[in-house]
Amino acid sequence: MHLLVNQTKDSLQNTLVSTLYREDHLEELLSENEEVAVRRQACMELKEHLQCALDIVNEIRDFNVFI
Repeated sequence: MHLLVNQTKDSLQNTLVSTLYREDHLEELLSENEEVAVRRQACMELKEHLQCALDIVNEIRDFNVFI
């Protein structure tokens, strides 16, 4: 029983790995999901806006310190 299970496991693993690493599907496997790309872009824009807001707050704080 042990040998049968190990042989099946090895065979299945080899089949799955060979299917996964086929050259013609490589581009498809490495492509980014469209929703993830949109969310990443939105997060980057939000980060830029927050950085600008932080710069403005720091300028106001520094201005108030010198008054």
